[in-house]
Amino acid sequence: MMYDDIAEQGVVVQYHNGPNVYEGVPKNYTGGSVTSENFLQVLQGQNIGVGSAKVIASGPNDRIFVFSGHGGPGFLQFPNGRDRLFAKKFIGVIKKMHKDKKYAKMVVYVEACYAGSMFRGRHLKDLNLYATTAANASEYSYSLWPGMVKGVPLGNVYSVNWMEHSEKSNLMVTTVSDQYNEVRRKTKGSRVTQYGDSSMGKLYLSEFQGRKNPRQDTVKKGPCKPIPNWNVHIAILDEKILNAKDASVKKSLQQKRKQTLENRDFFERKIAEIATFIAAEKKDKAKSLLTSEKDVINFDCYEAALRHFEDRCFSLSANPYALHHLRVLVNACESGFQMRDITSAIDSACTHPTIRGIV
Repeated sequence: MMYDDIAEQGVVVQYHNGPNVYEGVPKNYTGGSVTSENFLQVLQGQNIGVGSAKVIASGPNDRIFVFSGHGGPGFLQFPNGRDRLFAKKFIGVIKKMHKDKKYAKMVVYVEACYAGSMFRGRHLKDLNLYATTAANASEYSYSLWPGMVKGVPLGNVYSVNWMEHSEKSNLMVTTVSDQYNEVRRKTKGSRVTQYGDSSMGKLYLSEFQGRKNPRQDTVKKGPCKPIPNWNVHIAILDEKILNAKDASVKKSLQQKRKQTLENRDFFERKIAEIATFIAAEKKDKAKSLLTSEKDVINFDCYEAALRHFEDRCFSLSANPYALHHLRVLVNACESGFQMRDITSAIDSACTHPTIRGIV
C-alpha cells in the first residue's frame, strides 16, 4: 500500500546515484485506495474489492510486520484529505486481531512526528506487540539533509537507518533488538523509542522482514545531517535560491520564502489566540496549553476539537505546517476544558478567510 506519487519516469532512488528501487515493487493499493479503512481491512484479512484485493489472511501462527509514516499527535495521517487513523482505533483493531487469534507476534515501525503518541500508555504488553517509532510522543521526526535529488529530500532519518540496516544485515542472525539499538544510535535529532513487549526483541528480523542475502554498498554516500520535518520546505527553498542562476527566478523564490514564513507566523498567532481564549485570558494557563506534553487519552474530545479546527480555522491537508502545532488541542482536552470552551475559542480566533498552502 503506497500513494505512488513520487516516481519520476519510473525511477525512485534512496541516495544520489543509487539504484532504482521502484522497479518491480508490487503496488497492491495506490492513490485513492490508500485509506485508513482499507488499511485496517487489509490488516484484518477482510476483502475490500479495490486494488489487487490482496489482504493479510493471517492466523494464530503468523508474524506480521507493519511500517507506516506521517502523522500528528495521536494519529497517522493518510493522503486523502481528513483521513486519519487515530491511536484508539488502531490499537482497538490490534486488540481484536489478538483476541481473534489473527497473529502470533506483530512488529510495527512508525515514521512520523509524535509517533510515540500512537503507543505510549496504551497497555500493549499482553498483545504480543512490539513497536518502535522515529520520535517519542512529544517531538518531531527528522529528514536527511542534504540527501536531495531534484529538490526533494530522499528519506527520513529513522526510515533510512532501519532499511539500510536490514539491507546490510543477515536477518537470520540479527534480532529485532539489534536493529532497534543500531537505529537508535544512528538516528540524530529525534529519540527512537520502543513500546510494547520488549521481550520480543530477541526474535530474529527474518521472522518479520523475510530472508535475503545482505547487500554490500557499492556507492559512496556524501555526508548528511538531520533536519526537522517541519523545516524541510524552507530548506528546499534555500537550496533553490542558492543555486538559482536567473535573477528573476531568485527574486521569485526569495519572495516565496518570505511569504511562507509570514504564513507560518500568522498560523502560530492564531494558535496562541486559541490558547488564550480557552484559558479565559489567564496567561499561565494559556502558556501551559501551548507547551505541555500530555498524552492523548480523551480521543472523543480531541477528534471533535480537531474537526472543528479544520472546519473553522485550517485544513490540515491544505496546510501541512498545522500538523506540527496541534498540541494545544490535546492539552485542552486532557486538562478538562469543556468542548464548548474549545469550540468557542476556535470560533473567536478564526475569523479570517480560508487559507491554503501553509507549509
